[in-house]
Amino acid sequence: MKHNKIFIIPARKGSKGLPGKNVKVLGNKPLIAYSIEFAKLVCAQDDTICVTTDDEEVIKIAKERNYPRVMIIEDDCGVMPYAKDLLQKIEEECPDLEFAMMNLGPTQNRPINISEKCELLLDMTNLPEAPEEARGIFGANMVIYDQSIYDTMFDISLTAFTSSGEYFHALDDYTFKFIVQKHQSYCPVIPIAPQKTSYSNISEGVYNNWYMQTYNWNRWCPTKIPNEFMDQYKVQEIKDRNEHKEYYYVS
Repeated sequence: MKHNKIFIIPARKGSKGLPGKNVKVLGNKPLIAYSIEFAKLVCAQDDTICVTTDDEEVIKIAKERNYPRVMIIEDDCGVMPYAKDLLQKIEEECPDLEFAMMNLGPTQNRPINISEKCELLLDMTNLPEAPEEARGIFGANMVIYDQSIYDTMFDISLTAFTSSGEYFHALDDYTFKFIVQKHQSYCPVIPIAPQKTSYSNISEGVYNNWYMQTYNWNRWCPTKIPNEFMDQYKVQEIKDRNEHKEYYYVS
């Protein structure tokens, strides 16, 4: 279904004044529920409501209240200047697309094909054979989860963040194994939301994530990111000038 408007409700868990405030109960329901229910009152029937969060607990609430989809955005997520243009074109070309997961900024470490259902998307589930040096598809900078996999996603997040001795399981590794390979998942032909350079609590170091992600994308994907979007700081300069770019890729 094509939507007239998309209402985005930010619901990150990192509140310093009142930790976990989005899921605290006020008047017999979580605080985030008030925002969503108000959005329903002002939305048209064919509008979409998205809750953006980095908190697995909000997914649990979304399931309990039958919200169709949840978007999870990490705090070190960047956004490309062509994001609006590409998302609008995907909506126009694939208005009735069904999916379990839409990853808007994955790290590609293996071959992948353009989707047969939409030429603006890459098919993350039906993958071609990969050479031995290939790994998988990782990253969870900006991901949309459909309600059909709420249970799976919530169970995986609990397992991924459980220590076994000194070993730490990365959530995106589990996601690739238990969601992407088993439930139809897509990503855009070029990434909308790469990860910014930041500290990793998994690898315990600071890494130029943007460069590594865009480099690996152009190594493995048939649709290459143009050079002008490969540098995080040049992209930020474009955004500082409030320039909105049209999307394109290099074959």
